[in-house]
Amino acid sequence: MKRFISMIAALLLIFSLTGCVSKESSPEASYKDFTVYDYSNEKVSLSDKLNEGKPVVFNYWTTWCPYCLDEMPDFDEVYAEYKDRVTFMMIDVNGGGNDTIPEAKAYIEESGYSFPVYFDTDLSATYAYGVGSFPTTGIIDAKGNLYYCQAGMLSKDRLITMLEDILN
Repeated sequence: MKRFISMIAALLLIFSLTGCVSKESSPEASYKDFTVYDYSNEKVSLSDKLNEGKPVVFNYWTTWCPYCLDEMPDFDEVYAEYKDRVTFMMIDVNGGGNDTIPEAKAYIEESGYSFPVYFDTDLSATYAYGVGSFPTTGIIDAKGNLYYCQAGMLSKDRLITMLEDILN
């Protein structure tokens, strides 16, 4: 029993030290910058997007993750509604070799999604927030404070509620 409690305590410590494993992050937490590549293979950093003065939603996904693909229609609908007030970064994680940029682009184009897609080719964006499972979503307010970061599917209603909260 003592060993079990020690193991649970160690896991909790590990999870508390990584980026996107807690449910709701403290509004005082500052963001961790990262660089990804856009559809034209140009470098884009999170700080570039935050300098636009809008909140940023970033979502880590892969083409082989069924939960990622299930939530994408909701993200696309929310993007269509909020794109003038919120920046979206849909980040395909392909640096691990299990996904490729051509596969990701083909999926996005076949599905007709309009949100902006970025590619984490070296896993630096993935490591910045300690992403260990997909999908994982983070939200940063316009001042650069990490508002939310969690692994797992995010419902459309919950995403809208959080966006409305940080926009008001």
